[in-house]
Amino acid sequence: MRRRAILSIIPYILGVLTVLALGGCGSEHNVDLGFHGQMIPSEISYKGYFYKNTNKTVAAIKIVPDNLEFIGPGILVGNPPPSPTGECNPQPVYEVYSIKGIDENEAVAVKFGLVGNSGAYYVFFKYQRQ
Repeated sequence: MRRRAILSIIPYILGVLTVLALGGCGSEHNVDLGFHGQMIPSEISYKGYFYKNTNKTVAAIKIVPDNLEFIGPGILVGNPPPSPTGECNPQPVYEVYSIKGIDENEAVAVKFGLVGNSGAYYVFFKYQRQ
């Protein structure tokens, strides 16, 4: 009887361990913190498709340029890095833009707000569809 009770608990323990291992703050993060401390994801998900950062800047400007048009939100693929205190950060949402002359099925631009020596501005990185 006692053995049966112990064996019946094992699947629940394995399930909890799996959730802890896969969810929340993971040790592997899909972001680059080297760009002025801004979290720049190496991959985002937009409309169910994955887009990989090409590390090419589409624009760095104080206003949204005419060749970019907002098309919706995108999310980080993977886990965000933990805060400096070790707590889990929420899943970031990014603004995704179409690039004039490029089909959004091929590539999109993602907007990041930054503060530099000349004030606040936006940087748009090109993300290639995988």
